[in-house]
Amino acid sequence: MKKYIPFSVFYICFFCFYIIPFSVIAQTASIPHSLDEAISLFNAGNHNEAKTLLRQNLEYDPDDSDSRSILGKMNYHLGEWQSAIDIWSEGLNGKPSDYVFHMNIGNVFYEKAEQNSPSIYLTTYSEKDIEEKAELYEKEFLENTSASFLKYWQNGIEAYQAAYKIYPYEEYVLERLADLYEMNREFENSFLYHKQLADLYPENSYYLTNAAIYQAKIKTTSKEEQDSLNNLVLKRLYHSLEVDAQNPNTYRELARILENIDNLLSENEIESVEDALALSKEISQRLDTRLTFEQKADFYASIPSYARFEFSKEKALLLDRLLTKSYSQKKKWSNLIDSLAITVSNNDNSVNNITTQNLLITVLAADASDSELLRTFDNYYSLFRERKNIITVLSKTHHGQWLLVQLLGETREIKLTRDITTTLVRKKSPNMHDVLIGLLEYDYLPESMDIAKNLSKLNDVRSRYALIKELYLPLPKTSEKWKNRSYYALQVRQMRAILALSTLEHDKEIKNELIKGLERQDVRMFCAVALYSQTKDTDYLRLAKRYKPRKVSFPELGQFLKQFNNSKARSLGDKLIK
Repeated sequence: MKKYIPFSVFYICFFCFYIIPFSVIAQTASIPHSLDEAISLFNAGNHNEAKTLLRQNLEYDPDDSDSRSILGKMNYHLGEWQSAIDIWSEGLNGKPSDYVFHMNIGNVFYEKAEQNSPSIYLTTYSEKDIEEKAELYEKEFLENTSASFLKYWQNGIEAYQAAYKIYPYEEYVLERLADLYEMNREFENSFLYHKQLADLYPENSYYLTNAAIYQAKIKTTSKEEQDSLNNLVLKRLYHSLEVDAQNPNTYRELARILENIDNLLSENEIESVEDALALSKEISQRLDTRLTFEQKADFYASIPSYARFEFSKEKALLLDRLLTKSYSQKKKWSNLIDSLAITVSNNDNSVNNITTQNLLITVLAADASDSELLRTFDNYYSLFRERKNIITVLSKTHHGQWLLVQLLGETREIKLTRDITTTLVRKKSPNMHDVLIGLLEYDYLPESMDIAKNLSKLNDVRSRYALIKELYLPLPKTSEKWKNRSYYALQVRQMRAILALSTLEHDKEIKNELIKGLERQDVRMFCAVALYSQTKDTDYLRLAKRYKPRKVSFPELGQFLKQFNNSKARSLGDKLIK
């Protein structure tokens, strides 16, 4: 994600399998069971019950493509990949809805091919080795190509091609076909689909550069063909830079192409001293250009995609100082951060002010524990005071707030997320509703990120609705629920949402929801505590005590009760902490 948050603790509480990038379309209105009901049951661990509901939908309407698609995904998620393929194959009926089934089937075979790929036996080769020892690598690749790989690979190609015939301009199927052909080192076919993506999305530098990269991999049989190919590739790459001058892959590929050109030139026969001098000068000039491209590639790979500023050698040196920490240089580095932070002006939209803010967000992003930036800090020490200083400074400007929101979209590190959200909510930063609602699903961890509490501070309809929905999270049906980690984690989420709602004392709708919650076993203790917090009526305390499960602690709930000047509340709080 790779993410700091341990997803393995329990099932993800929203239904989205990684193999399918698009969401479920509107379901048939007449089917017996709603898709949301089946998905909620599945995510709560009630797999068989969820699948039964979807099978009943299909018995009622065999053409219900949504139920069929999700039923297959459920089987795939449980490791029953052949059953998933069978379910999707049964739904193929020559309609546009077949696209989803073909893509699902293709994705299964893609993963199976990947698991059997010859490249997994050739890990000793670096990218440079593959390029320089192409013939040897190709030979060993073929020697390690199994019948299983070829079968899965061919089935994947056929499924994706069937989907491509239905929607030839769909971005995802083009990407998958390009990647699958690359998996079998069929670069010419891979390039065809990368080129289609580049033609369809001429403002997307990622696609433009990929088209150039895979065009460069096409084999040629003569020097003239290679020269012509290099010119076409360079033209594509320079066009990509016109679209986005911050794409590190473009600079890296330019440097590689120029190095290859120089290697070919140096192999030419030299007839005179003058020719040798001219060639030496040409290679020297190209070397300077190549080194600049490599510098730019490293520079932009170190910067989050949303932090925009032009390359210069001075900025590159400054970025190196910012992104390389050593304990002996800690004081100097900290002073550098302070000096940058001081120069940020609240009402200045100048290039220098924006650049400084972009540099500061780069430091913050690179220090995140789940950072995927190419160059990150040597972890000799962690940021403490500097982090808070950067967040505080950036929260004072509109551009800085926007940068912090972008970072929230890429990191799930608990402490960093909590510090940013708390600061931006205090500043009443716009667009925080969507950010916080999106983070609610992670608010089950032992160390709370205070997401629910921050949502309640926004105190608007959307925030209240999101918190009320937490009361109705489906829980796993299990006889030993308090030994079930998924069950307890979801209960913690519900508890935090309910305590956050308790702060909105004058909202009648919320009070009614809390009263209704007293009738539901899973949340009644939390609702009783929340109602006591709102009304100070000790009858609710007695209910909370009665509803308290044996030998189960809720430390946060206990600490919440201990803040009240009431001996019964504190006594119950102590029992919940133990």
